[in-house]
Amino acid sequence: MSEQEQDEFELSLDAFIDGELDQAQRQALLACAAKNPLLGAKLSAAMELQQALSALPIEKAPASLAGKLRKIPRKASPWDMNWLLGPRTAFAALLVLTLIGGRELYQQHQQQLAQQVELAQAKHDLALVLSYLDKVNRNTNAQIQMTVNEVTAKPVARVTTETLQNELQPRKEFEL
Repeated sequence: MSEQEQDEFELSLDAFIDGELDQAQRQALLACAAKNPLLGAKLSAAMELQQALSALPIEKAPASLAGKLRKIPRKASPWDMNWLLGPRTAFAALLVLTLIGGRELYQQHQQQLAQQVELAQAKHDLALVLSYLDKVNRNTNAQIQMTVNEVTAKPVARVTTETLQNELQPRKEFEL
Protein backbone atom coordinates (compact mmCIF):
# COMPACT_ATOMS: atom_id res chain seq x y z
CA MET A 1 0.00 0.00 0.00
CA SER A 2 1.38 3.36 -0.99
CA GLU A 3 1.89 6.20 1.43
CA GLN A 4 -0.85 8.21 -0.27
CA GLU A 5 -3.32 5.32 0.10
CA GLN A 6 -2.26 4.98 3.72
CA ASP A 7 -2.92 8.70 4.31
CA GLU A 8 -6.32 8.44 2.59
CA PHE A 9 -7.22 5.48 4.79
CA GLU A 10 -6.22 7.45 7.91
CA LEU A 11 -8.40 10.38 6.83
CA SER A 12 -11.31 8.06 6.10
CA LEU A 13 -10.78 6.37 9.45
CA ASP A 14 -10.93 9.75 11.22
CA ALA A 15 -14.11 10.63 9.34
CA PHE A 16 -15.55 7.20 10.24
CA ILE A 17 -14.82 7.76 13.93
CA ASP A 18 -16.46 11.18 13.77
CA GLY A 19 -19.53 9.72 11.98
CA GLU A 20 -18.95 11.81 8.85
CA LEU A 21 -19.00 9.01 6.23
CA ASP A 22 -21.98 8.21 4.07
CA GLN A 23 -22.95 4.58 3.37
CA ALA A 24 -20.81 4.27 0.17
CA GLN A 25 -17.72 5.70 1.84
CA ARG A 26 -18.24 3.45 4.84
CA GLN A 27 -18.48 0.37 2.57
CA ALA A 28 -15.28 1.43 0.74
CA LEU A 29 -13.44 1.78 4.06
CA LEU A 30 -14.59 -1.65 5.20
CA ALA A 31 -13.53 -3.20 1.86
CA CYS A 32 -10.10 -1.63 2.11
CA ALA A 33 -9.71 -2.89 5.67
CA ALA A 34 -10.76 -6.40 4.59
CA LYS A 35 -7.97 -6.50 1.98
CA ASN A 36 -5.18 -5.39 4.33
CA PRO A 37 -4.87 -7.01 7.81
CA LEU A 38 -2.93 -4.03 9.22
CA LEU A 39 -5.66 -1.62 8.13
CA GLY A 40 -8.28 -4.03 9.42
CA ALA A 41 -6.62 -4.01 12.83
CA LYS A 42 -6.57 -0.20 12.83
CA LEU A 43 -10.25 -0.07 11.89
CA SER A 44 -11.12 -2.61 14.57
CA ALA A 45 -9.22 -0.64 17.21
CA ALA A 46 -10.94 2.58 16.09
CA MET A 47 -14.37 0.93 16.29
CA GLU A 48 -13.63 -0.38 19.78
CA LEU A 49 -12.49 3.08 20.84
CA GLN A 50 -15.62 4.65 19.34
CA GLN A 51 -17.85 2.14 21.17
CA ALA A 52 -16.04 2.69 24.45
CA LEU A 53 -16.34 6.46 24.14
CA SER A 54 -20.01 6.30 23.19
CA ALA A 55 -20.73 4.09 26.21
CA LEU A 56 -19.47 6.76 28.61
CA PRO A 57 -22.26 8.50 30.50
CA ILE A 58 -22.92 12.13 29.67
CA GLU A 59 -23.13 14.36 32.70
CA LYS A 60 -25.27 17.46 32.38
CA ALA A 61 -24.16 20.63 34.08
CA PRO A 62 -26.56 22.12 36.61
CA ALA A 63 -28.82 24.77 35.12
CA SER A 64 -27.24 27.53 37.21
CA LEU A 65 -23.75 26.66 35.90
CA ALA A 66 -24.98 26.34 32.32
CA GLY A 67 -26.57 29.82 32.56
CA LYS A 68 -23.35 31.33 33.89
CA LEU A 69 -21.32 29.66 31.14
CA ARG A 70 -23.64 31.07 28.43
CA LYS A 71 -23.11 34.58 29.81
CA ILE A 72 -19.32 34.37 29.27
CA PRO A 73 -18.52 36.35 26.11
CA ARG A 74 -16.72 34.39 23.40
CA LYS A 75 -13.87 35.82 21.39
CA ALA A 76 -13.77 35.17 17.71
CA SER A 77 -10.77 32.90 17.06
CA PRO A 78 -9.45 31.35 13.87
CA TRP A 79 -8.78 28.23 15.92
CA ASP A 80 -11.69 26.43 17.46
CA MET A 81 -10.33 24.75 20.60
CA ASN A 82 -12.85 21.90 20.39
CA TRP A 83 -10.50 20.03 18.07
CA LEU A 84 -8.24 19.41 21.08
CA LEU A 85 -10.93 17.36 22.77
CA GLY A 86 -11.76 15.14 19.80
CA PRO A 87 -10.89 11.45 19.49
CA ARG A 88 -8.55 12.15 16.58
CA THR A 89 -6.37 14.29 18.80
CA ALA A 90 -6.33 11.67 21.54
CA PHE A 91 -5.46 8.98 18.99
CA ALA A 92 -2.71 11.14 17.47
CA ALA A 93 -1.26 11.93 20.90
CA LEU A 94 -1.27 8.25 21.81
CA LEU A 95 0.37 7.37 18.50
CA VAL A 96 3.08 10.02 18.98
CA LEU A 97 3.82 8.81 22.51
CA THR A 98 3.98 5.21 21.30
CA LEU A 99 6.38 6.13 18.50
CA ILE A 100 8.61 8.09 20.87
CA GLY A 101 8.69 5.19 23.34
CA GLY A 102 9.40 2.68 20.57
CA ARG A 103 12.18 4.86 19.20
CA GLU A 104 13.75 5.11 22.65
CA LEU A 105 13.63 1.33 23.11
CA TYR A 106 15.15 0.82 19.66
CA GLN A 107 17.99 3.24 20.46
CA GLN A 108 18.69 1.47 23.76
CA HIS A 109 18.77 -1.87 21.95
CA GLN A 110 21.20 -0.48 19.36
CA GLN A 111 23.45 0.86 22.13
CA GLN A 112 23.47 -2.54 23.83
CA LEU A 113 24.40 -4.23 20.55
CA ALA A 114 27.22 -1.72 20.00
CA GLN A 115 28.50 -2.33 23.53
CA GLN A 116 28.44 -6.09 22.97
CA VAL A 117 30.42 -5.69 19.75
CA GLU A 118 32.95 -3.44 21.53
CA LEU A 119 33.26 -5.94 24.38
CA ALA A 120 33.84 -8.83 21.98
CA GLN A 121 36.50 -6.79 20.14
CA ALA A 122 38.17 -5.88 23.45
CA LYS A 123 38.24 -9.57 24.49
CA HIS A 124 39.79 -10.50 21.15
CA ASP A 125 42.40 -7.73 21.44
CA LEU A 126 43.22 -8.78 25.01
CA ALA A 127 43.71 -12.39 23.91
CA LEU A 128 46.16 -11.20 21.22
CA VAL A 129 48.07 -9.08 23.73
CA LEU A 130 48.30 -11.96 26.21
CA SER A 131 49.47 -14.31 23.46
CA TYR A 132 52.15 -11.82 22.41
CA LEU A 133 53.29 -11.33 26.04
CA ASP A 134 53.51 -15.12 26.49
CA LYS A 135 55.67 -15.41 23.37
CA VAL A 136 57.92 -12.55 24.51
CA ASN A 137 58.17 -14.14 27.96
CA ARG A 138 59.27 -17.50 26.50
CA ASN A 139 61.87 -15.81 24.27
CA THR A 140 63.19 -13.75 27.17
CA ASN A 141 63.43 -16.84 29.40
CA ALA A 142 65.39 -18.66 26.70
CA GLN A 143 67.80 -15.71 26.33
CA ILE A 144 68.27 -15.48 30.09
CA GLN A 145 68.91 -19.22 30.29
CA MET A 146 71.52 -19.04 27.52
CA THR A 147 73.21 -16.03 29.12
CA VAL A 148 73.31 -17.69 32.54
CA ASN A 149 74.69 -20.87 31.00
CA GLU A 150 77.39 -18.96 29.13
CA VAL A 151 78.34 -16.86 32.14
CA THR A 152 78.46 -19.77 34.54
CA ALA A 153 79.97 -22.26 32.09
CA LYS A 154 83.22 -20.30 31.54
CA PRO A 155 84.19 -19.92 35.21
CA VAL A 156 83.18 -23.49 35.99
CA ALA A 157 85.26 -24.75 33.08
CA ARG A 158 88.21 -22.56 34.13
CA VAL A 159 88.02 -23.67 37.77
CA THR A 160 87.65 -27.29 36.74
CA THR A 161 90.63 -27.03 34.40
CA GLU A 162 92.76 -25.38 37.04
CA THR A 163 91.78 -27.95 39.61
CA LEU A 164 92.58 -30.82 37.28
CA GLN A 165 95.88 -29.26 36.31
CA ASN A 166 96.77 -28.80 39.93
CA GLU A 167 95.89 -32.38 40.75
CA LEU A 168 97.77 -33.77 37.81
CA GLN A 169 100.95 -31.85 38.42
CA PRO A 170 103.48 -33.70 40.44
CA ARG A 171 103.88 -32.30 43.83
CA LYS A 172 107.22 -31.05 44.87
CA GLU A 173 107.12 -32.45 48.31
CA PHE A 174 107.49 -35.95 46.92
CA GLU A 175 110.42 -35.16 44.71
CA LEU A 176 113.89 -36.30 45.56
